Amino acid sequence: MGIILTTSVVILGIYGITKSKTAETIGLATSLGALLWFMVLLVATNKGPGMAIYSEIGNDPKATFLPDQADQLSLFSLSSTPVYYTDNLEPIPNTTNMASGVEAFSEATGYNVKLPGVDLSNSVLHFLADINLDGLSLVFLALTVIITPIAILAAETRTEMISSLLAVEALLMGAFVTLDSISFYALFESTLIPMFFLIGATGSGVSRIRSSAATRFFLYTLGGSVLMLLALIALYLDRGTTNWFSLVLSCNNISYNESSGAEVGRLVSFLFIFIAFAVKVPMIPVHLWLPEAHTIAPTPGSMILASLLLKLGGYGILRWLIPIFPEAFLYFQPFILTLSVVSQIYACGSCLRQIDIKRIIAYSSIVHMNGCIFAIFSLSFLALKAAIFEMFSHGVISAALFFLIGVLYSRYKTRTLTYYRGLSMFMPLFSTFFFIFILANSAVPLTSGFVGEFLMLAGTMSVKPVLTFIISISMIANAAYNIWLFNRLCFGESTPYITLFKDLTYKEFSILAVLATYTILLGLCPNSVLYFLDTRHHAIGSALFL
Repeated sequence: MGIILTTSVVILGIYGITKSKTAETIGLATSLGALLWFMVLLVATNKGPGMAIYSEIGNDPKATFLPDQADQLSLFSLSSTPVYYTDNLEPIPNTTNMASGVEAFSEATGYNVKLPGVDLSNSVLHFLADINLDGLSLVFLALTVIITPIAILAAETRTEMISSLLAVEALLMGAFVTLDSISFYALFESTLIPMFFLIGATGSGVSRIRSSAATRFFLYTLGGSVLMLLALIALYLDRGTTNWFSLVLSCNNISYNESSGAEVGRLVSFLFIFIAFAVKVPMIPVHLWLPEAHTIAPTPGSMILASLLLKLGGYGILRWLIPIFPEAFLYFQPFILTLSVVSQIYACGSCLRQIDIKRIIAYSSIVHMNGCIFAIFSLSFLALKAAIFEMFSHGVISAALFFLIGVLYSRYKTRTLTYYRGLSMFMPLFSTFFFIFILANSAVPLTSGFVGEFLMLAGTMSVKPVLTFIISISMIANAAYNIWLFNRLCFGESTPYITLFKDLTYKEFSILAVLATYTILLGLCPNSVLYFLDTRHHAIGSALFL
């Protein structure tokens, strides 16, 4: 992670000095370097942090837990031989002092306790002691390193835009792997800065409109983040740690005979953190920043916003909210399920009345993301895995749709739907790709969108049948406005407003071909993603279903 951040900073400095036409090449090389580094981490951590610890949870209800006794940390298992370390990462020569705590924990919970550690004698792996690479992190890291190079290719060699994209990539990769709550907050909040410049400085429209959209995006997200910071501070004062493993395990030590004030404090902390992630998802009524931000943002900014930043909200709920506040999760579950259903229905209705193409896809993102939130809070493990898959799938599909809209805007300088018609006669390649991704966005079989939507419905139907039925109605509306959009854009007689047509260039065709390949392959072989959730991702599932 340190190498990625350092490389990004160096590249940003080069951009600031050179301002050359090679910015796209340098940025693409850096982003692909991050992809290579991700693959190295994937191989190097085959028994990585957080994986071996939870390797029995999928099959054994008496799962393996990792306690943190007397502030003696033993959080990672990169080797088969356990090595124990203190807070200062100093080896513990005799672990008998920990035995009584471990035995007490085992007797209290009934779980088989192991204390794996990490051998830091290899300095190359030393920095891995601060990150987590379970299946949840791997899925979102993979999405980040796939989408960012494509967004850089769409940046049209604009130096300031590529600089912001690289900064967002580095911050997101840090947020997806950190195990420290304060570090996560800092990385979560820092993504605001490059995105603010992407929207405000490089977006479309006059300066006043760009400034308004960027400010709204900044204030909405900042307001939620401040609440999250207050909750994290209260969480540290309550449990005495910022480490994710320790916070999760501290749930088992919470006494339900505590004062009502302590219980109310945890409920308020849950609500504050949830508001921060709800703004990022977004959910009704804190969604108003998203259509404006998408409308004004440049094409790469919209791709990153829909594919990655919205997923940061879903990731945060899975990683930092539900496992740490299980009692508050159950308390607020009915409210959040209802809110997610209302958000989907409202967003579907909003899609049908929009005339700006970007706004239609933006509200479509709200529909899909709130479907994922509904699946996460439904208390179904199948729906939980499906939600993670759907977020990955939607990241690819939404990036392609916003790129296609950017292709139209770059040629005709308008996103108003009434000016377009009959594009299939003059832009057959564009229309073909647009049809593929519209079908994927409508959850048609043989696409990745179908796998995610079907598994979410299958998982939630057994636990929340009434709400799932309502969600299925919103899926019909989702297909309706997607097909309506394609029909209005590509069929019919040609419009009198546009007389010169230009189909996809080789570069645009290559970008869309890559995204279409991911969409179809994930629809045909969904186990390529679900495998990581079955074999390497058990931490979240264990916290939900114990």
